[in-house]
Amino acid sequence: MAAKQTTKKQTAGKGRTPKKTNAKKKQEEKKRSVIPFLLIIILLLLGVIAYAYRDKLEVLLTSGITYLNNRDKTEKKDNKSNKKHSDNDNPLQKAINKLEKKTTTTTTTTVRRPAVTTTTTTIRHKSTTTTTVKKFVPVTTTTTTVRPRPTTTTSTTTTTTTTTTVRRSAVTTTTVRAANAAKPAVKTRTSKVYFTRVTMDDAYLVEANREVHYTDSPLTETIKVLLAGTNAAEDAKYIVTNIPDNTRLLSARIANNTAYLDFSDEFENNFYGRESTLYQLKQIVYTATEFNGVDAVQILINGTKKDYLGGEGILIGEPLRRHDFDSH
Repeated sequence: MAAKQTTKKQTAGKGRTPKKTNAKKKQEEKKRSVIPFLLIIILLLLGVIAYAYRDKLEVLLTSGITYLNNRDKTEKKDNKSNKKHSDNDNPLQKAINKLEKKTTTTTTTTVRRPAVTTTTTTIRHKSTTTTTVKKFVPVTTTTTTVRPRPTTTTSTTTTTTTTTTVRRSAVTTTTVRAANAAKPAVKTRTSKVYFTRVTMDDAYLVEANREVHYTDSPLTETIKVLLAGTNAAEDAKYIVTNIPDNTRLLSARIANNTAYLDFSDEFENNFYGRESTLYQLKQIVYTATEFNGVDAVQILINGTKKDYLGGEGILIGEPLRRHDFDSH
C-alpha cells in the first residue's frame, strides 16, 4: 500500500510539472512581445521630439558643418592661421586682463590708405626734317666757247629737291589728353567707424573718426579702414575690434537704401562666442548706416547670402538694421 501511494504521488507530481512550465513560457512570451511594442513607442516619441525641434536641429547641423569646413580651411593656411585659439586670445578677455593687471600695452596698428598712383606720359614729337639734294648733271657739248652762257642749251643743270615732313599724330595727342581729363580726382572726408570698448563689467560700441581718401565710393574705403582695426591710442583705452583678422571687403554697393557688403571667408572665423559675433556685426552695421541713404546692411560671404553666422546661429539671411541689436 505504501508503495502504491508513493507511485501515485510521483505520478501526480509528474503531471503538474508541464503545467507550470507552460505558464512560465507564456509569461516569457508576453514579456518578449512587450519589448518591440516599447521600442516602437520610444521611436515614435523620438520622432515627435525631432519634428518639434527640427529648426534648432537644422541650425545645429548647419553650424557644425560650417565650423568643420572653416576649421579645415584654417588648418591649411599659413602659420598665422595655425595658432591656438584660447580664452586669452579673445579681444574682450584681453582687455579685461589688462584692466585687472592695471597695465597698459601699446600696440601700433598701421592703417593702409588707398594709394594715389600718378602716371606721367611723355610724348616725344619728331622734329620736321627737310633734306635738299642738289644733283648736277653735266652735259658734254662740242662748242668752242670757253665760257658757257646761262641761257644756252649747251649746258643743262638739273636740280632735285626732296622734302621729308614728319607730322604729329593727332590721334595720339587726343587720346592722351582724354585720358588725363578722365582720371578721377582723389577726395578726402572724415568718416565715423565703430569699435568695442571693454570694461570690467560691460562692453559697448564707441565711435572713432578716420580720415578716408576715395575717388568714387566713400563707403568702400570707410569699411576698409574699419577692417584695418584700432590704433595705439585706442588700444590704450581698451578699445578693440571683434572683426576677425585678415578679413577683406570684396565689393560694396547700395540699392534700395540697403548696403550690400561682400566679405571674404575670414569673416566667419570668429571663434569667441555669441557676444563677440554680435559686436562684430554691430560694428559693420553702425559704420555703414552712418552714410545717407543707407538704412540696412546685407552681409554676403564670397558673393553668397548665408542664413546664419557663427556656431550660435546668428541670423544674417536678411538685411540688418540698428534696432535689430536693441535687445542684445
